[in-house]
Amino acid sequence: MGHGEEKFICSKDGNVEDALNAQDKGASPQPEVPGDTWQRSCRGVVGKFCELHPGCALALAVLLALILALSVALAVQSAGSRAAGAALPAAPGLGCASDWVGYRNMCYYVSVNISSWNGSQAQCSRHGASLAMLQEEWEMEFLQRLQGDLDCWVGVRRQGEHLERVDGSNFTFSSLVHGKADCVYLIDNSVASSGCSLHRPYICSKPQAVTAVVEK
Repeated sequence: MGHGEEKFICSKDGNVEDALNAQDKGASPQPEVPGDTWQRSCRGVVGKFCELHPGCALALAVLLALILALSVALAVQSAGSRAAGAALPAAPGLGCASDWVGYRNMCYYVSVNISSWNGSQAQCSRHGASLAMLQEEWEMEFLQRLQGDLDCWVGVRRQGEHLERVDGSNFTFSSLVHGKADCVYLIDNSVASSGCSLHRPYICSKPQAVTAVVEK
Protein backbone atom coordinates (compact mmCIF):
# COMPACT_ATOMS: atom_id res chain seq x y z
CA MET A 1 0.00 0.00 0.00
CA GLY A 2 1.12 3.50 -0.72
CA HIS A 3 1.63 6.37 1.66
CA GLY A 4 -1.59 7.89 2.93
CA GLU A 5 -3.63 4.85 2.17
CA GLU A 6 -5.89 3.64 4.90
CA LYS A 7 -5.45 0.13 6.14
CA PHE A 8 -8.50 -2.09 6.23
CA ILE A 9 -8.98 -5.68 7.25
CA CYS A 10 -11.72 -8.15 6.67
CA SER A 11 -13.68 -9.38 9.57
CA LYS A 12 -14.91 -12.94 9.99
CA ASP A 13 -18.36 -11.96 8.73
CA GLY A 14 -16.81 -10.49 5.56
CA ASN A 15 -17.22 -6.83 6.50
CA VAL A 16 -14.39 -4.46 5.93
CA GLU A 17 -13.26 -2.66 9.16
CA ASP A 18 -10.72 -0.04 9.97
CA ALA A 19 -7.60 -1.64 11.37
CA LEU A 20 -7.45 0.78 14.31
CA ASN A 21 -11.10 0.16 15.17
CA ALA A 22 -10.51 -3.55 15.01
CA GLN A 23 -7.58 -3.20 17.40
CA ASP A 24 -9.69 -1.07 19.75
CA LYS A 25 -12.46 -3.62 19.69
CA GLY A 26 -10.09 -6.32 20.71
CA ALA A 27 -8.26 -4.25 23.39
CA SER A 28 -8.63 -5.22 26.99
CA PRO A 29 -10.53 -2.71 29.20
CA GLN A 30 -8.46 -0.75 31.71
CA PRO A 31 -8.97 -1.95 35.27
CA GLU A 32 -10.77 0.50 37.57
CA VAL A 33 -9.20 1.65 40.81
CA PRO A 34 -11.32 0.61 43.82
CA GLY A 35 -13.34 3.56 45.10
CA ASP A 36 -12.62 5.59 42.01
CA THR A 37 -16.12 5.01 40.63
CA TRP A 38 -17.74 6.23 43.88
CA GLN A 39 -15.49 9.30 44.02
CA ARG A 40 -16.31 10.23 40.41
CA SER A 41 -20.00 9.70 41.13
CA CYS A 42 -19.83 11.84 44.28
CA ARG A 43 -17.95 14.62 42.53
CA GLY A 44 -20.43 14.47 39.72
CA VAL A 45 -23.42 14.85 42.05
CA VAL A 46 -21.82 17.73 43.97
CA GLY A 47 -20.78 19.38 40.71
CA LYS A 48 -24.27 19.17 39.25
CA PHE A 49 -25.77 20.46 42.50
CA CYS A 50 -23.39 23.42 42.58
CA GLU A 51 -24.18 24.17 38.93
CA LEU A 52 -27.87 24.44 39.83
CA HIS A 53 -27.17 26.41 43.04
CA PRO A 54 -24.55 29.18 42.67
CA GLY A 55 -24.13 29.55 46.47
CA CYS A 56 -23.16 25.90 46.87
CA ALA A 57 -19.39 26.52 47.23
CA LEU A 58 -19.90 29.17 49.90
CA ALA A 59 -22.30 26.92 51.82
CA LEU A 60 -19.78 24.06 51.76
CA ALA A 61 -17.02 26.35 53.04
CA VAL A 62 -19.22 27.56 55.90
CA LEU A 63 -20.17 23.98 56.78
CA LEU A 64 -16.53 22.90 56.91
CA ALA A 65 -15.68 25.89 59.13
CA LEU A 66 -18.50 24.99 61.52
CA ILE A 67 -17.34 21.38 61.72
CA LEU A 68 -13.77 22.52 62.48
CA ALA A 69 -14.96 24.96 65.18
CA LEU A 70 -17.11 22.26 66.77
CA SER A 71 -14.17 19.85 66.87
CA VAL A 72 -11.97 22.45 68.58
CA ALA A 73 -14.69 23.27 71.14
CA LEU A 74 -15.19 19.60 72.02
CA ALA A 75 -11.43 19.13 72.47
CA VAL A 76 -11.21 22.14 74.80
CA GLN A 77 -14.22 20.97 76.81
CA SER A 78 -12.75 17.51 77.18
CA ALA A 79 -9.44 18.92 78.42
CA GLY A 80 -11.27 21.16 80.90
CA SER A 81 -13.26 18.22 82.25
CA ARG A 82 -10.09 16.22 82.83
CA ALA A 83 -8.50 19.16 84.64
CA ALA A 84 -11.59 19.70 86.80
CA GLY A 85 -11.65 16.04 87.75
CA ALA A 86 -8.08 16.17 89.02
CA ALA A 87 -7.57 16.47 92.77
CA LEU A 88 -7.14 20.07 93.85
CA PRO A 89 -4.08 20.77 95.99
CA ALA A 90 -4.63 21.66 99.62
CA ALA A 91 -3.57 25.19 100.51
CA PRO A 92 -2.58 26.18 104.06
CA GLY A 93 -5.02 28.42 105.90
CA LEU A 94 -5.79 29.65 109.39
CA GLY A 95 -8.84 28.29 111.12
CA CYS A 96 -10.54 27.50 114.42
CA ALA A 97 -12.24 24.35 115.62
CA SER A 98 -16.01 24.07 115.82
CA ASP A 99 -17.59 26.16 118.62
CA TRP A 100 -14.53 28.42 118.71
CA VAL A 101 -14.59 32.01 117.49
CA GLY A 102 -11.75 33.35 115.34
CA TYR A 103 -10.62 36.96 115.70
CA ARG A 104 -7.30 38.58 114.77
CA ASN A 105 -5.52 35.24 114.29
CA MET A 106 -6.76 33.96 117.66
CA CYS A 107 -9.40 31.38 118.58
CA TYR A 108 -11.67 31.92 121.56
CA TYR A 109 -14.02 29.60 123.38
CA VAL A 110 -16.59 30.75 125.95
CA SER A 111 -17.62 27.93 128.27
CA VAL A 112 -20.93 28.23 130.10
CA ASN A 113 -19.82 25.44 132.43
CA ILE A 114 -18.58 26.89 135.69
CA SER A 115 -15.39 26.00 137.50
CA SER A 116 -12.75 27.50 139.78
CA TRP A 117 -9.95 29.52 138.26
CA ASN A 118 -7.53 26.56 138.44
CA GLY A 119 -10.18 24.17 137.12
CA SER A 120 -10.93 26.52 134.24
CA GLN A 121 -7.25 26.73 133.29
CA ALA A 122 -7.04 22.93 133.35
CA GLN A 123 -10.06 22.63 131.03
CA CYS A 124 -8.51 25.07 128.57
CA SER A 125 -5.23 23.13 128.64
CA ARG A 126 -7.07 20.01 127.50
CA HIS A 127 -7.89 21.87 124.27
CA GLY A 128 -4.30 23.05 123.75
CA ALA A 129 -5.26 26.49 125.00
CA SER A 130 -5.16 28.60 128.14
CA LEU A 131 -7.41 31.10 129.84
CA ALA A 132 -7.54 34.24 127.70
CA MET A 133 -4.56 36.39 128.70
CA LEU A 134 -5.81 39.86 127.71
CA GLN A 135 -2.72 40.82 125.72
CA GLU A 136 -4.20 44.02 124.28
CA GLU A 137 -7.00 46.46 125.07
CA TRP A 138 -8.88 45.44 121.92
CA GLU A 139 -8.87 41.88 123.24
CA MET A 140 -10.51 42.92 126.50
CA GLU A 141 -13.17 44.88 124.63
CA PHE A 142 -13.80 42.00 122.23
CA LEU A 143 -14.10 39.40 124.99
CA GLN A 144 -16.48 41.58 127.00
CA ARG A 145 -18.79 41.62 123.98
CA LEU A 146 -18.24 37.92 123.33
CA GLN A 147 -19.16 36.77 126.85
CA GLY A 148 -22.40 38.76 126.92
CA ASP A 149 -24.00 38.68 130.38
CA LEU A 150 -21.52 36.15 131.78
CA ASP A 151 -18.70 36.91 134.22
CA CYS A 152 -15.83 34.77 132.91
CA TRP A 153 -12.46 33.85 134.30
CA VAL A 154 -9.47 35.05 132.27
CA GLY A 155 -5.80 34.07 132.36
CA VAL A 156 -4.56 36.66 134.85
CA ARG A 157 -3.89 36.16 138.57
CA ARG A 158 -1.99 37.85 141.33
CA GLN A 159 1.56 36.81 142.16
CA GLY A 160 2.70 38.71 145.24
CA GLU A 161 2.14 42.41 144.65
CA HIS A 162 1.59 42.31 140.91
CA LEU A 163 -0.63 40.57 138.38
CA GLU A 164 0.72 38.05 135.86
CA ARG A 165 -0.68 36.26 132.86
CA VAL A 166 -0.67 32.47 132.80
CA ASP A 167 2.42 32.52 130.54
CA GLY A 168 4.35 34.36 133.27
CA SER A 169 4.36 37.78 131.56
CA ASN A 170 3.51 40.91 133.50
CA PHE A 171 -0.09 42.11 133.12
CA THR A 172 0.28 45.69 131.96
CA PHE A 173 -3.32 46.76 132.62
CA SER A 174 -3.33 46.29 136.39
CA SER A 175 -4.83 49.75 136.87
CA LEU A 176 -7.99 48.59 135.12
CA VAL A 177 -8.61 45.75 137.58
CA HIS A 178 -11.07 46.39 140.39
CA GLY A 179 -10.25 44.77 143.73
CA LYS A 180 -7.14 43.21 145.24
CA ALA A 181 -8.12 39.54 145.10
CA ASP A 182 -5.94 36.90 143.47
CA CYS A 183 -7.82 35.88 140.30
CA VAL A 184 -9.17 38.09 137.53
CA TYR A 185 -12.43 37.86 135.58
CA LEU A 186 -14.35 40.00 133.12
CA ILE A 187 -17.58 41.62 134.22
CA ASP A 188 -19.78 43.90 132.11
CA ASN A 189 -17.42 46.59 130.76
CA SER A 190 -14.67 46.21 133.31
CA VAL A 191 -12.11 43.82 134.80
CA ALA A 192 -12.42 42.64 138.41
CA SER A 193 -10.80 40.19 140.82
CA SER A 194 -12.11 37.68 143.32
CA GLY A 195 -11.12 34.54 145.21
CA CYS A 196 -9.84 31.83 142.85
CA SER A 197 -12.06 29.11 144.37
CA LEU A 198 -15.29 30.72 143.16
CA HIS A 199 -16.97 28.96 140.25
CA ARG A 200 -17.51 30.95 137.09
CA PRO A 201 -17.72 30.44 133.34
CA TYR A 202 -14.41 30.93 131.57
CA ILE A 203 -12.84 31.97 128.26
CA CYS A 204 -10.11 29.92 126.59
CA SER A 205 -7.83 31.24 123.84
CA LYS A 206 -5.13 29.94 121.50
CA PRO A 207 -3.52 31.00 118.23
CA GLN A 208 -5.32 29.98 115.07
CA ALA A 209 -3.90 26.73 113.74
CA VAL A 210 -2.62 26.20 110.21
CA THR A 211 -5.00 23.79 108.53
CA ALA A 212 -5.31 22.33 105.03
CA VAL A 213 -8.02 24.12 103.04
CA VAL A 214 -9.11 22.67 99.69
CA GLU A 215 -9.34 25.38 96.90
CA LYS A 216 -12.61 25.90 94.91
